[in-house]
Amino acid sequence: MRPIYLLIEEVNRELLSRLRIGRAAVALGHPVLISQQWWFTANFEALPPGVVLFKGNNRIQAQFMRQARKAGHLTASIDEEAFVSSSATEINAQYHTLAETYCDLFLTQGAFQHGVLLDRFPAARERVVMTGNPRADLLRDARFKPWDPLVDRYRANHGPYTLINTNFTTINPKLGDTYSYYQTCLRVGVLDDPETPPYQRFMTWCRWERKNLRAMTTLIHRLAARRQDRRIVIRPHPSENAEIWIDRMAGQSGVDVQVKGDHLAWIDRADILVHSGCSTGLEAHLLGRPAISLTPGDSMWKTPALSNIVNPVATTVDQAETLLEEPPSKAEHSSALDEYLLDTRGSLAAAERIAGSLATLSKRARDRSTPGTSAVVTAPTSRRMVEKAFIDLDEVRRRLRLVEAAMDVEEPATVREVGPAVFQLGDGSSLQPRPAP
Repeated sequence: MRPIYLLIEEVNRELLSRLRIGRAAVALGHPVLISQQWWFTANFEALPPGVVLFKGNNRIQAQFMRQARKAGHLTASIDEEAFVSSSATEINAQYHTLAETYCDLFLTQGAFQHGVLLDRFPAARERVVMTGNPRADLLRDARFKPWDPLVDRYRANHGPYTLINTNFTTINPKLGDTYSYYQTCLRVGVLDDPETPPYQRFMTWCRWERKNLRAMTTLIHRLAARRQDRRIVIRPHPSENAEIWIDRMAGQSGVDVQVKGDHLAWIDRADILVHSGCSTGLEAHLLGRPAISLTPGDSMWKTPALSNIVNPVATTVDQAETLLEEPPSKAEHSSALDEYLLDTRGSLAAAERIAGSLATLSKRARDRSTPGTSAVVTAPTSRRMVEKAFIDLDEVRRRLRLVEAAMDVEEPATVREVGPAVFQLGDGSSLQPRPAP
């Protein structure tokens, strides 16, 4: 059986779904490697030919696909950025034209994304398959229970809390400043829009974030003053500079900024989540947890988020306070999601569909005529890579247990670390690449 390689850019966003896909692929007899994407791009030529599943389709991801194809692998993609989007413009911006050339199989999560992609790449019709999204399946599976000991300790020590998830990466980027973030967006291609010049589009985005940041900060201070019996936990987006929030909230009684711990566990243990059009609002909804969206500003940036379809939306701080006074006790299913996520009320089989599609694609793989010559990467090359995608074996095993508990598996899969944050699922010979002589 050909190996299947599952690439990760953001551990907290992607690892659970990759473990779920990997577990299904192992059941079909395929060896599986799950790892941070940069290790794979440095080692494509040193790995046995197989199928590489990418997390997206922007310019950078498409260039990685080209590397993988050149090294003899077949390529597939599931677009993580489309998970929360209901906008054709936003989804189209995530699919660079190079992806049509170098991606052998596009996996889509629902009818809307599927239709957008067929319009985007009509010549690739036979390579577009609707599978659903394993992230959504896990979250709505009653057997899946997010858990993290750090979050449990916090709840035990401090009692109930309101969770604030922020997402202001343009005006508060983790690395560099707003202009350097603009340059990154240009390089990746996510500002591509036939109707709006990139700089104008980006500045509209920045103005929207500034309005939302002011509103969210005001709400936090009001809640801290009025609800002194309940703590507020702020969770900045992984691509935000958390130090700004830590400095801003220093001395504010009852408010903690938390950057560690499983974000799904923080959501599941919170009394309610407040966000600004973030994907975590959709995750809360699928988990059955209450959430509200505070999103003043231009509707161009507000309406495309699925979270704003399924969560109550406040456009002012006063409205948000009113919603928080009598929040819903449980999120109920919204039929509005049916167009965007396959099987929202049916089977939980997205991972099996994906694994089956990758297995079928793998039959086309061919051995190389000459051995690979890549050097093996043994250490991370930047702090950004470490913070986004590095995780230890114990944590992988913990999350795998959560996945397997939802699958009701009788025999847990083995997992071992074969490289820097590189993990192999299942038994069999190691897929660890050998250094070039």
